[in-house]
Amino acid sequence: MKFWVLSDIDSAKFSSLKSIISKFALDYPKIKVELSVKTRETMWESLFLHLRDPENLIADLIEIPHSWTDILSKLGMFLEMGKIIEGANLNKYPDFLRKGCGLQKDGVFFSLPWWMELYTLQYRLDMVKNISPNIDSDLKSWRGFLNVCEKIKKANKKKDFFVLENANPSGAISLYDVIPCVWNRGGTLFMEDFNRAAVSKREFLKGLEDFLKLAIDGYLPLFKENYYESEGLLSEGLRAMVFTGRYYSSDRIVQPLSQKGEPDAKKPVLEAALYPNIARDGHLVSSTNLAVTDKVLDIDEVKLFMKTLLAPQNLKTFTESFSVFPCQKISVEGMIRTNKNYAVYRKILSHAKMPPNISVFPTYNSLMNRVLWDMSVKIVKNNYNSQELAKKLIFIQSEVDYLMSLY
Repeated sequence: MKFWVLSDIDSAKFSSLKSIISKFALDYPKIKVELSVKTRETMWESLFLHLRDPENLIADLIEIPHSWTDILSKLGMFLEMGKIIEGANLNKYPDFLRKGCGLQKDGVFFSLPWWMELYTLQYRLDMVKNISPNIDSDLKSWRGFLNVCEKIKKANKKKDFFVLENANPSGAISLYDVIPCVWNRGGTLFMEDFNRAAVSKREFLKGLEDFLKLAIDGYLPLFKENYYESEGLLSEGLRAMVFTGRYYSSDRIVQPLSQKGEPDAKKPVLEAALYPNIARDGHLVSSTNLAVTDKVLDIDEVKLFMKTLLAPQNLKTFTESFSVFPCQKISVEGMIRTNKNYAVYRKILSHAKMPPNISVFPTYNSLMNRVLWDMSVKIVKNNYNSQELAKKLIFIQSEVDYLMSLY
């Protein structure tokens, strides 16, 4: 059985997954699980190479962004989950996750939520509190957040220090990074009736530039080293904050060493805050789902393996390994209910908003990421131009609108 999963900035994801597979092999020695790791780009290319030529084989089970479900299921690539899981339904999951599964009116759906990210602003309390004693109040507005960034920057003169960690593994800026800023400005990704894109709207451009300005002003690094294991650069004091969908707990921070090489008594504490708000109408959440392809060789093997992956203890161990949230309602609600530090996530879950699962979105996302990559390069070269970005957005608007007219 072939299992394709998406690459991740935190290698702990794969260590945990390999451990689950090893335990599965002990219980079912006749079933061999072949694990392959792919980037989103190579995963997408592999799936469409198969569509063009079935001789290019695909995996039995794959991990996908929720927003891929609609287009790939319409292309006939996924089996209904009811054929894999007896009595399959989405009652175990929060309502906002259901659209990402390709749920039909008759209850049929084509992917199952596995894990999710709830996006917040994480900050090191020891590096922020003295600079901004009223940090909770300051971070409620984007202007207040920028004031905090400027104070932190002035207070830290270390080589290679940046106020914010860049959580994007590419080192550039991507659509998912800027979506909250677009929403903050009152912008949207698509018009309300989903018959046109909204990228050429003024609010969309302003939202993009709010985030891009973090790099322009030197708060956010571009194309620099970034890593998350054991909190990485946050742990080392080379970053003070990070926008992330993960719940990094202080337990994962490496305790710094004293001059004598011994652990310091005080361990840095991380706090989570809601994304600084201008005119919020939802909090960004994204899920990563499991789907079974129509080329599955042995459904019974996949059934057994999925049952193992989704077993409560395995799901808990897996999601905790790289600080993401389980999608099952009872698991995530129990997790945030028992930890007072996770109160912010209760607010996010009560008003969660996800990128849409519609056929054109993967292409839309790819086009936007290409433009934002170009803008990131231009920022590094000090020749970013707002008018050039606006023109590129108009081209994306035209291309996406054309595709939407075909769908």
